[in-house]
Amino acid sequence: MLFSCYNLFMANTGKNFEKKFTNSCKAKDFMIIRLRDNTYFRRLPSGAIVTNSSKTPADFIVFTDCEAWLVECKYSSGKAFPYKRLAPHQEAALVKASSLSSRGLLALGFEKRCFLVPIEHLIAYRESNERKSFPIAECERLVEEELAYECEPMKGSVFNIPCAF
Repeated sequence: MLFSCYNLFMANTGKNFEKKFTNSCKAKDFMIIRLRDNTYFRRLPSGAIVTNSSKTPADFIVFTDCEAWLVECKYSSGKAFPYKRLAPHQEAALVKASSLSSRGLLALGFEKRCFLVPIEHLIAYRESNERKSFPIAECERLVEEELAYECEPMKGSVFNIPCAF
């Protein structure tokens, strides 16, 4: 039961982060399209209830003044984002978006911080070491090198999301 409560907490925290991301894009007057999760519940003959969902490529498509992004939002309560939380089909969709004339981005939320990380930098880091997660320190390094962007918190529970970076 404790495990289920933890998953419920993380799901709510993740949905709150997605809502904050949406509000942040709207505050900048970006066009944001939510790609709906198609999750449904069904009862097995044994009486157990299971969830099924179709595979959406990401959470959002965002159009700024000068770029188009495919964005997957992920929230982590720790100091790193576990790779296992990014589904293979999501990674593939973000890579495909990056190979076209747009960006495939992870919006990574940690506590009160938000980073926009291009998928190719997460993949390069994962392939260069044995870690099972992507640490905040790597997000900060990418920001310093201007390869990622940290969205500063603003009034009204939104982040300062850039038009381009």
